Amino acid sequence: MRFVSFVAEIIQTSPTFDLRWRCDDLRNAVAERFSVTVHEQTVGKWLRKLGLTRLPPRPLHPKKDVKAQHVLSRPSPGR
Repeated sequence: MRFVSFVAEIIQTSPTFDLRWRCDDLRNAVAERFSVTVHEQTVGKWLRKLGLTRLPPRPLHPKKDVKAQHVLSRPSPGR
């Protein structure tokens, strides 16, 4: 239960309270504070217990070409 109250404290006292927290970020905070490892699903259960929703990771397309995207996102040399 102390983990759940710690997660609630982190979320409510954070200057970015209006922003979304990822389960991975909260899991890392718990690991840093208590030196324990918990699964992301466990953090999701804690968030549901607090009446909050978890933020799922953004899906990535399996055929995404990161190099091509980087080249296309650069500004043109004339500007």
